[in-house]
Amino acid sequence: MKNAVAAILLSFVSAAAFGLSRYTSNYYKSDPNTYLNKVITLYIASAWLNSFEKMDGHIAFICNTAYQSRYGGSATVFVPEGEAKSFSRQYGEAKAKATVNGISNSIPSKPAKVKMIEHDGKYVFMLQ
Repeated sequence: MKNAVAAILLSFVSAAAFGLSRYTSNYYKSDPNTYLNKVITLYIASAWLNSFEKMDGHIAFICNTAYQSRYGGSATVFVPEGEAKSFSRQYGEAKAKATVNGISNSIPSKPAKVKMIEHDGKYVFMLQ
């Protein structure tokens, strides 16, 4: 009985320690059926123009995502053309707070309301 309880506790702690960081690209893409076509909060750490993705009336950005200083993958975010400059100013540059041996120990990120959609066979996000 003790071994079973210990195994359950160990698996819970391992899942919590190594689980996906909430509010990030990897987190949402790990369960697309739950989040597809829903407005969600995506924490964006940095963004830059993506000239390869196209959608009428939108500008594509590649965004690195992070939550509570834990990196959570990258994703394409489509931004309406009229909001692209503002989006670029707000998210366009990574602003790491401190570095240790050249490695950032803090990944600041800001929330954005987005909708997860399927576009050209992959999951992307649209700014809301």
